[in-house]
Amino acid sequence: MRVTKTVEVDSAHRHLRHRGRCGRLHGHRWRFEISVEGPVDSETGMVVDFGDLRDVAMRYDHVALLNGEDPLCDLLEGQDQEVVRLPFDPTAENLAHRIHGEVSNGLGEGYGVHVAVWETPSNAAEWPLDQ
Repeated sequence: MRVTKTVEVDSAHRHLRHRGRCGRLHGHRWRFEISVEGPVDSETGMVVDFGDLRDVAMRYDHVALLNGEDPLCDLLEGQDQEVVRLPFDPTAENLAHRIHGEVSNGLGEGYGVHVAVWETPSNAAEWPLDQ
């Protein structure tokens, strides 16, 4: 069985290494679609708790998503702003891969995970591609 949780969050980001408009701090209403495929637990009647999937997505709500090397990290944190320091530029592609890993690491064997990250209503990245 496959279940899907869709969560929308608002956060700011910028691409540290991008020379165009995306190199400037800006915000998005991100849409995360997190799917888990696996057996239905006989006790709970669930594949996975939707609340657990929501909790993963909500880590990215109302924060600044920045590459940990970005000098804005210290500046924003000094102004009491919440920053998620990432080991990469916060692209939709990188976030899809990261969220996939976060969800996968919380599950046992026998589960498949698929994540789609929508940066805008017309731009998305999915990981992995084979599902």
